[in-house]
Amino acid sequence: MIRSVLNELHKQIIYDLTEKEFLKNIGISEEKMLSYLINNKFLKNLSTFINKESVTCQNVLDMCADILNSRQDEPPEGWMAYAFQYVLNKSFPDAVTIKLNPIYEVPVIIYLQILRSVTKFSQVNGFGSVPKFEFLTDDEIRDLPNKKEYRTFLDVFDKNYVYELMMLDGEVNGYNTLSHVSLVHYVAVHVARQIKRAGLEVNLGLVSGSAAGHDIGKYGCKGLEKRRVAYLHYYYTDQWFLKYNMPGIGLIAANHSTWDLELENLSLESLLLIYADFRVRNKKTDKGEEMHIFSLTDSFEIILKKLDNVDEAKEKRYIRVYSKLKDFEEFLVSKGVNTDLSSLQPKLIKPVDYALIDGYEVVKNFKYKAFEHNIPLMSKLNNEVIFTDMIEAARSETDWKNIRAYLNILEEYSIYLSQKEKLFALSFLYELLVHREGDIRKQAAILMGKIIVHYDLEYTKEIPEDVKIKQTEENAGLSLWDKFLGLFLDPGYKVTDKQKEWIGYSLRVFVDSVINSPKNLSKKEYLEVFLKHLQDDITDETAKFNSLNSLLSIPADLYREDQLIFVLRFSVRFIREPSYSIRLMAAQFLLKAVKQIKVKGQCLEDILDVISEFSPDEGLCMNYLKFKIGECLKAPESLLKKYSSLLSGNWYKTSDIFLKNLKAATPWNVKTISIDYIMENLSQKNELALLQTATHLANLVKVSAMESVRNKAGNSLVELGPMLTIDQRNEIAFELLKGLEIDEMQYAKYIPEYLGRFALLLSPKELDEFITDLKNIYNNSSERSSALVIHTFGIMVQYYPEYKERFGEDNGVIEKRLIRMLGIILGGLANFNSQVKQETFLVIGQYIFGSKVLDLKQKHKIFSLICKKLLTLISEKELTELFFFNNSASFNHIYRFISDYEFFFGKFDIKENKCLAFFPGTFDPFSLSHKGIVKEIRNLGFDVYLAVDEFSWSKKVQPRMIRRQIINMSIADELGVFLFSDDIPVNLANNDDLKVLKSLFPNKDIYIVVGSDVIINATAYKNRPTKNSIHYFNHIVFKRAKDVLTEEAIQKTEKAKSKIKGTLIELQLPLYLEDISSSQIRENIDNNRDISNLIDPMAQNFIYDRNLYIREPLNKTVLKTKPFAIEIIEEISKKVLDQIGYEVLKEKDLYEKIGESLDSKNIKLLIIRDAKNNNMLGFSAFHKISTSDVYPEFKSSYIANYVREKTSGRIIVVDGIFAAPDSAYDNMEQILITETLAHCIKNDFTYALYNNSITGSDSPQLLETLNLQGFFRIHDESTRKTVYGVDMKFPICLTLNMESFLKEPFNKNQYVYRAISRSRKRLQKVMTELYPGSLVLSMDNDMINQILINKICSMNKVPNEPQEPRVLGENMVVPFGNVLKGMVVPNTITKSLHTEKVYSFDTTKFKIMEYPFYSPIENQIRTIESFKKPVILVDDLLHKGYRIKEIDPILKKHNIHVKKIIVGVLSGRGKDLMDIQGREADCAYYIPNLRLWFNENLMYPFLGGDGIWVENENNTNLIPSINLILPFYSPMFIRGASKEAIYNLSMVCLENAKHILLALEKEYKEIFERNLTVKRLGEVLLSPRLPYLGDNIYFDLNKEASGFMDVIIMSLAKLERIIKDGLL
Repeated sequence: MIRSVLNELHKQIIYDLTEKEFLKNIGISEEKMLSYLINNKFLKNLSTFINKESVTCQNVLDMCADILNSRQDEPPEGWMAYAFQYVLNKSFPDAVTIKLNPIYEVPVIIYLQILRSVTKFSQVNGFGSVPKFEFLTDDEIRDLPNKKEYRTFLDVFDKNYVYELMMLDGEVNGYNTLSHVSLVHYVAVHVARQIKRAGLEVNLGLVSGSAAGHDIGKYGCKGLEKRRVAYLHYYYTDQWFLKYNMPGIGLIAANHSTWDLELENLSLESLLLIYADFRVRNKKTDKGEEMHIFSLTDSFEIILKKLDNVDEAKEKRYIRVYSKLKDFEEFLVSKGVNTDLSSLQPKLIKPVDYALIDGYEVVKNFKYKAFEHNIPLMSKLNNEVIFTDMIEAARSETDWKNIRAYLNILEEYSIYLSQKEKLFALSFLYELLVHREGDIRKQAAILMGKIIVHYDLEYTKEIPEDVKIKQTEENAGLSLWDKFLGLFLDPGYKVTDKQKEWIGYSLRVFVDSVINSPKNLSKKEYLEVFLKHLQDDITDETAKFNSLNSLLSIPADLYREDQLIFVLRFSVRFIREPSYSIRLMAAQFLLKAVKQIKVKGQCLEDILDVISEFSPDEGLCMNYLKFKIGECLKAPESLLKKYSSLLSGNWYKTSDIFLKNLKAATPWNVKTISIDYIMENLSQKNELALLQTATHLANLVKVSAMESVRNKAGNSLVELGPMLTIDQRNEIAFELLKGLEIDEMQYAKYIPEYLGRFALLLSPKELDEFITDLKNIYNNSSERSSALVIHTFGIMVQYYPEYKERFGEDNGVIEKRLIRMLGIILGGLANFNSQVKQETFLVIGQYIFGSKVLDLKQKHKIFSLICKKLLTLISEKELTELFFFNNSASFNHIYRFISDYEFFFGKFDIKENKCLAFFPGTFDPFSLSHKGIVKEIRNLGFDVYLAVDEFSWSKKVQPRMIRRQIINMSIADELGVFLFSDDIPVNLANNDDLKVLKSLFPNKDIYIVVGSDVIINATAYKNRPTKNSIHYFNHIVFKRAKDVLTEEAIQKTEKAKSKIKGTLIELQLPLYLEDISSSQIRENIDNNRDISNLIDPMAQNFIYDRNLYIREPLNKTVLKTKPFAIEIIEEISKKVLDQIGYEVLKEKDLYEKIGESLDSKNIKLLIIRDAKNNNMLGFSAFHKISTSDVYPEFKSSYIANYVREKTSGRIIVVDGIFAAPDSAYDNMEQILITETLAHCIKNDFTYALYNNSITGSDSPQLLETLNLQGFFRIHDESTRKTVYGVDMKFPICLTLNMESFLKEPFNKNQYVYRAISRSRKRLQKVMTELYPGSLVLSMDNDMINQILINKICSMNKVPNEPQEPRVLGENMVVPFGNVLKGMVVPNTITKSLHTEKVYSFDTTKFKIMEYPFYSPIENQIRTIESFKKPVILVDDLLHKGYRIKEIDPILKKHNIHVKKIIVGVLSGRGKDLMDIQGREADCAYYIPNLRLWFNENLMYPFLGGDGIWVENENNTNLIPSINLILPFYSPMFIRGASKEAIYNLSMVCLENAKHILLALEKEYKEIFERNLTVKRLGEVLLSPRLPYLGDNIYFDLNKEASGFMDVIIMSLAKLERIIKDGLL
């Protein structure tokens, strides 16, 4: 073993030290190097080294010391110490403590290379024990967005001998940095790789590089700095990475302190490094201290003991940052990460159903949500490309709500942006200063100030004493401040006067944001820059005005004395300006100044001179300000009396002030000063005057364009409110309330801030009425008004704690009202309008949990009430990136609140409700009756869970997810009411399901909620009680007032109740709620009536917006078979022929005429009879011939030659197709042809010839039908013989199913039917041109259904006609494709598996998914499993088997017994697939060599199609789809056909779609007297489709679809030449 190791290690050393590049660098020949390595002495030393079994720098030195000494005498410090200084010099030259001599360089490099060879060998072969770095693999590096930077890191790590540096440091200086760093790298990369596999975005390069280099800065410390390595190494780490141009990795590596967690938002990579570094600590062992990976908790205790200068405050601070790290670890665990590092494969974690969790689990999941949002958001913000894309998206945004959402993101995360990103953001924000919305301008200006204050990348850690961090002058914060001040004061000539005014007005906000920022540590420097701008000669009136306005934001104590004198003189100068508004603004500043400071000297004299200039003509505002200045300066009493008399006299009338304030032309500062004057004199007002003042202020709030006027008026109104009588308050509140519905959104959106506060001045009775009125606006107005209502409630909740003190209400009443308001807010999260959702979560996050008004305990109370409900409502997918951004900010507010509360008050105590009511039902739709039951039960102290029942299989219900959405809207405002899981079916008749239900709620009392009729009639209750059966559950039974109360009925009820072994609670609904029925709701919807008294108003809006329930029956249609019986007659009897003669051909003695001829050819008959009376509806005659029989058959050599050229297979001759003349079925000839040819194909015939040998003549209609199947006329001119032939070897199948996708009455409308029939013939004809002479087998959908039903019923041993009473077969039928949609097989449980073929948006691939608005396929299969019955799978086609391949593994996973698969058409390929899967398959038609398959409806835009995956939410009942024809799709699957034929097929499909749509539109208009628009297609189609044109390209839903077909047809027509000529 030792010999083997010696040989391998020796080879490795020779290989590494004889590399050409290495030898070239040190200037040694290969021969010379080999002489050092291949000699007995070195081998002996190598053997000695191996025997030591320890890889150390000293042992390696002992092994190669002879080589080094042969090159140069050992340096005074010794080779190892010198080598350490040598490699240290590569990274930190200033830290080297000796003078390096070039004569030692070559031997040191040889030593380092041997050391590297030995450590590499050790790591690979497990010899010795040395720390190891598992850097990223080549594949992982290729996937990195910053691969160049990571490769640079690996290169520098290698060339600078960083590994060897740390290894030498351990032996020379005694530090085990290498062990620490390698373990940190191991932990960080191990967890990061798991995270990536768990599906989260993580940059492995940043993690690996920063973890391997995070402590490199320890080697930069020198001299006395070494005493503070723990604090200074961050700086040197940062410098090292900057030196080698690795800013991304360096940013993370240099900020890995636990204290960095005090920053609220860190990237995932930063969190991982801090987490890994935290867990790797020294551990005392027998050998001394060794690095060890501890658990997070153990590391916390270790670090706490080692902290310097620990007092109570520092310990609390440390506990706080640790708690964030603990939250992060728990988040990792929730994603399946093995934090014990036991496996690289994360655990498979089932998504949490928030409705099923309770207690502190709810709080934890809010934390996880915050991490889930914050991590990808920080990743986006740290990527300059993505960030700039986000800003560009914001630039192009037109909706102010969306712009505000972008601004909220910048406000929350701006301090984490790079300087380049900050510059980009500043440019964008400056552009927003000309936005028409004042609050956007204000927020932009505030953000500009915040970014400038935080612009300089402030280094927060300790730096060496001799280091001074410099900012580049060009982009330093002060320079940007200077630049943008100039742009505010002089925007340039490219802006309009109005825009110039807006920009200037924002100057004060900008100045305030910078000068008064608590983070601004250089306020005096910033003030100096600002005053320099004022010292310039300002000539522009707007600039003068805004400069003075900005001075109002600067605290007087910030000025130096000379600066103060300057600004006072500046203001005095402008108080004599011609412009009245500028004079006023100067006076306002002087008033503020004299209030804050003692003015003296010349400035005092100047100001007194100003106010001594008394003139009533200067107007109220100027005289009021001069009077107030005079009071502060103690001006002469005589002067003050003159002002006082003027202001209190009749010179200025209040009505004039009110009138002037409402004029748009009045300067805004005139208005604000007038309000101050009015408010100061309120005490002198009577009741009427107070009301007039309040009304005036309310009007100003509603119509003022300037934010300062609105704020002044709104705050003054709230201040005035308590002085009003209760009735007056009510009047003002409702005046403001009406403002929420005004069209001018730029005014209405500011009302909630003041309305919410003012409403809380109302008495309890009026407040409750006001809340009701607000809710009515929410339910019945536009989404804009709804969002404003939510905003108003958010303000009310913020200030609601004050309300109790005003009216002294009982705590219970106060809380009940709070719950009501919170419920309405939560309702916004279930709104189907995304903007309302977005606004609602913004309100919850920013206005409630981010509120500066509510304290932590008040927020805790709100959180305790709504936390679980809130979590369930925000769990749906975020529809857009902006929605995600918006939610991220709100989750941050919630996380910050949770973190603060736990820090100050300890863990949350969330009470769990032990009583639970499980309420199953179809809820189609969820009505006020259902809601009444829910509220009644909830008020008894139960948490109520609503389970959308899928076991009422005979009902025609809306898709499950639609019903869940309606329920969600209806119960969103009800706390304690939740939707039960979609993926856990609970069949009350399935004891296993009920057992699962119990297990979901351990230690809880579960009550089943049912109606009294259910316990009497449902199968589950009729069954014998057994373990886990429904009988052993507690029950809440709702009695109905209308229940029949006969003696017999009462006995049945009591008997049913006696079977229930658990507790039974009986309740009764009010009669007005009981009268609500599903049929009543549907009838009202059909007649477009208001149904808000039947269902929740928001649900009503949703139903009408999506056109749901229109002309939808309550129950599925039981599929009735056509009364057809098909039989094949092998031997023709006289009786059969005579019946044919009598009923079909209308001839007597037919057997005598043709019987012998038929027998001689061995002709067979296919007969279709009416199964009810056995009458013949039609027949076909056919017989087989071989190729050698063609001539004898037709007596034509031409025909014989033609047929032999076309086929060598089996030939069938069809001798006639005849339909009974009085048949009620106009497509009987088509059916006969299809059935005859399908029979022949099944029996391996590959060519068919038609020759009527029975009557000798055919109708034009029959010949046309033959032609539409692809039959080709074969005519022999010489004999005048004509037959028709078709190749059946590779047929096309076309299912004629358009009628089955129409709703009543249109599916039976004759006009529509004729349009479909005409279109159908055109479609059949154009399909025959794809492969001329090849069969197009057209299959009637009803015939397919009939054959399927007969096979199913036969297998299930039940009749194929509905029976009364219904007796069900033992098997259930599961259609899983297009067949039997919305239908029930007679006497058979029929439960569809709703699937859809869904294409990617670029149509390059597709997958089988759940049908739109249905549960995922696996959840549907779980429901089927709950029936506990054997399954018959049914589909229309089994060819390539995409659908069955998708569902088969899931069926097997759930152990569903599939007895058989029955399909409409089975190909040879499909049959093989079933054999492979071990499934038994049967079919209506067997087509061994199926070429192509078409469904008629799938070819037509709007009428059918395949699904297409789109990112945007589908806000209609129209399914985004694609038709596999031009111009939507290049039908590459039609191989071998000409381009012209494909073009013609596509054009015919488009024209047919238009033709059918026109027919539907005409009939719809005649019946309903309105246009059939695209939006209303759901009223005539079972599955209305919307052709996908591309993202963000939409149809006008209020136009007719036929009009759009014209555009599509035109689009294809333009491409005709290029397609047909083969240029495309």
